[in-house]
This record gives sequence, structure tokens and C-alpha cells, in this order.
Amino acid sequence: MSATTSRAGNHSKAWHDRDSFLSLDSHRAWIILGVVLVVYIAVLGVASYLKYERFGQGFDQVDFEQAIWNAIQGRGFEDVRFNFTESIFGVDFMPFLAVLVPFYALVPSANTLFVLQTIALALGAIPVFLLARDKLKSPLLGLVFAFVYLLYPTVQYINLSPIQLRAFALVLLLYAFYFFEQRRWVLFAAFGVLAAACRTDVSLVLMMFGFYELAGRRNWRYVLLPVAFSGAYFFISLFVIVPSFTHPAPVLPASQLPFMEPGQSQDWLGSNNSLLIYYKNLGSTPGGIVKTIVTHPLQTLGMMFTPDKIWYMVTLLLPVAFLPLLGPRALLLALPILLMNLLSDRVAQFDYRTQYSALAIPGMIVGAIYGFSRLKQLVAGIAGKGRSVPGGLGVPLVGVLLIIAVGANVALHNPVLRTLRYHESDARVAAAQSLIAMIPSDASVAASSFVAPRLLPRRYLYNFPPQSYTPSLANVQYILVDTNAVMLEGRSSLTQLQESPSWKLVASKEGFMLFHNLKAQ
Repeated sequence: MSATTSRAGNHSKAWHDRDSFLSLDSHRAWIILGVVLVVYIAVLGVASYLKYERFGQGFDQVDFEQAIWNAIQGRGFEDVRFNFTESIFGVDFMPFLAVLVPFYALVPSANTLFVLQTIALALGAIPVFLLARDKLKSPLLGLVFAFVYLLYPTVQYINLSPIQLRAFALVLLLYAFYFFEQRRWVLFAAFGVLAAACRTDVSLVLMMFGFYELAGRRNWRYVLLPVAFSGAYFFISLFVIVPSFTHPAPVLPASQLPFMEPGQSQDWLGSNNSLLIYYKNLGSTPGGIVKTIVTHPLQTLGMMFTPDKIWYMVTLLLPVAFLPLLGPRALLLALPILLMNLLSDRVAQFDYRTQYSALAIPGMIVGAIYGFSRLKQLVAGIAGKGRSVPGGLGVPLVGVLLIIAVGANVALHNPVLRTLRYHESDARVAAAQSLIAMIPSDASVAASSFVAPRLLPRRYLYNFPPQSYTPSLANVQYILVDTNAVMLEGRSSLTQLQESPSWKLVASKEGFMLFHNLKAQ
């Protein structure tokens, strides 16, 4: 036997050994996945609890928790902190909230909602596992992509955010897509409708399922029905349901708008739909927005591809090793959300750490799986038949994918570690709790963002400093201020409060100040 033949045989044996390592039966894969999900739920669940207990959740928590609690009290999904609506449905149509009501009624605590959010996001790994296992013909690679999903920084940041219905929507969309690919129509429709019930913009993602089908197999049932349903749902929700819960914000004299910051405008909407406010840079009406985009394309492109927004795209693609670029058809699922975020001048919308990127995640993860499949074909073609890799791309490249996923999670500031490292001191937490205990449970209160969630449940809870959408605080009974927060935004508001003869400082501890309105009933 020649040396060349011997080396080739040794090479083939080494490659075969690596392929054997990649082989893993589905039963063991399910067991490993189950263990990983339990660990994820435990770690992220504890982190969510600690973040809330250490005053790390903001005012978004108030919107959802207050609406759920009010529903239990028989007041629908009432939300009082906006001057243009008295319902959470005036902000967006979110009937999925009804699913959370019985859980909160059973255990009325913010932590109940955080547990539900954590479990839901963890369960999103199951359709990812199934998609990757089936597409790549490997249970191990199914596990790898489940890990990639759970390590995805945006998933973890959303998990540790205030309760967000987009978190539930992204998971439901993953299940919907799996059943869509499996041609299990009833299950696809069920998960798709549930996902759309979370937020109006979910219907745009669901609509793209039809265009995804159009670019592939072209079964017209799977093209037309998602597009027709989602288009109708989006139109009715945006232009009929949400406006029915809104009204023009009342124009009040300055005497009835205490504590407003200089230059703070009262007319926040500019239209009868709060969802359009994020695009006031383009126009105040849907027609005006479209007109600006069509008639000023270069200006629009310049707005979409600033350095910050390019970096935003990098932060979404890096954790999945830019693989979606090799599976562009699946990126159709993320397209409407990416366009919405890139067209906005609101910083939160092009920040990978916020809920506004949640609905782009299904497209990113599916794109990564399908891009990996494409890469597998390319590498097999280059290597030749003798070096094809039955289980995937081989141990080294699978390792590289996991290293990138872990590295991106760390480089993009792992939110669990941030929660453990950055939080309020025990002294400040205790001080705030002592001031909260002094406020009657039925009193109306305005509070700083990170203090406000700890004042729930209560019916009347508002922002301090007041925002352009905040109702008048003239008759609010108490104001609880975190001076650390208002030093960044709201110094004038605090000064007005301190100098007002109508307000009395009741107590002050560790930078928290509690005021009582002497004129309020």
C-alpha cells in the first residue's frame, strides 16, 4: 500500500470518527434539550426575579400588569397613564393578554408574569430544534441551533425585560413556521392566530409566510391565506380597532399641567393612532409616510443606513455567524420588522436589547438554519464526495458556530451578568420599600420609572416626570421620586415639585423622596 493511499485512508478514518461523534439519536437529544431548558428556566427565572426585586424593571411593566389586574377587577384592560386613551388597546390591540389573566388572578404578582415569559421563551427552543434536526438531518445539529437560539442576546434581553407580548409572539411564530413547513395546516393556523393576537405588527411577519412560500414551493393555499388573513388583520387592527379606543388628547392650560419639562409638547400623537408616532420623522399619517418614502428615496435610505443602524444589523447577525445571509429566503420573515426599525428615528427601535427586535428573531434563527444547510452543500461540493459530512459540517465548524454564539453573547453584554453586577443597593431598595409602604393602596400616584412597578397593583399610576402623553398630575395624591433618575431627565420637574406650596415632602431616604398633594382629595 502506498504512503499516499495510507494517508488518504487515515484521513478518511479520522473524518469518519468525527462524523461518528456527530451522530446522536433523537431520544438522547430530547433528554439533553430537556435538561438545557430546565437550566435556562432556572437561571433566567432567578435573574428575572432578582432584577425585579432590585428595582430593575421599567414602566412597560406597569402598562401590562395594570391592564391585567384591571381586567380581573372588571374594568376591561384599563390603562390610565396616557392622555389619549383609557385602555391598553388604545396603544395596540393585544387580546393575547386574556391568556395571562387567569395565571395572574391565581398568583397576583409581577413574578408570575416573569415566570410565564421565561418558560415561553425557553419553549421556543423546541421548534428550533425540530426545524434544524429535520433540515440538517442531525439531532445533534438540532441541539446546536437550540443552544444558539437560547444564547441569542436579544432573546435573553427580552426575557429580562418587563413582560412583553412580543416575547410570546416570537415563540408562537417559531411554532407556526415549523408546522407551516410540515404542512400541518390546522396547527399552523392556530399558532399563527395566537401570535397575531399578541401585537398588530406580528401580522406583518405572518404575512411574510405567504411570500416565503411564493419564493419556494408555491402551494397557493399557503401563499394566499396567510397574506389575506394577515393583511385584513393588520388593517382592521391599525385603522379600526386601535383608533376606536383613542381620542384626541385634551388641550389643557399650563396651570393644569404641573411639572412638565420646558419644551415638552402636549400633542404627542399627531394622529388618532399611537402606533404612527414612531414615524413622525416621515409623516403623521400612513399616506404621508408612504409619500415621503416614495418621493425621497435617497433621504429614506440615508435615514435607514446610519452607522448606528448598520451596527444594529451586525448585532442581530453576529450571534448566528451571519448565516442568514446564505439563507435569504428565510430573511423575508424578518424583513417587515427590520424595515420598521430602520425607518424609525427612535433609538429603542434599533437596539438589539429591546423588545422591538423580538419579531425579527424567527427570521434570523430560521435563516441561520437554512444558511447552515446551504453552507453544508457548498463545503461538501468543495471537499468532494469522499469528504462530505453526513452529520453537518464536522466537529470543528460546529464548534466554531457555538464559539461565535457564546462569544457574541458575552461581547454584547450578557444580560444575566449585567443583572447580577448592576442593581440598586440593599439600602436603597429597603428605603424605597419603606416609602411605598406609606402610600395607601387605593391612592393615585405618579412615580419614577423604575420605582413605579413596585407600586402595583393599583388603578391610578402615572409617570414622573410627566411625559407628553401623561394626563394632568394636578389631582394626583402622591408622587414618589427617585432623584438619581430625575438628575438625568426631569430636574426642572423636581424643582417645580419642591417649590410648589400644594405639595409637602413626607419623607426622604437614600435619594427617594415622597410628596403628598395637600389639595388632593
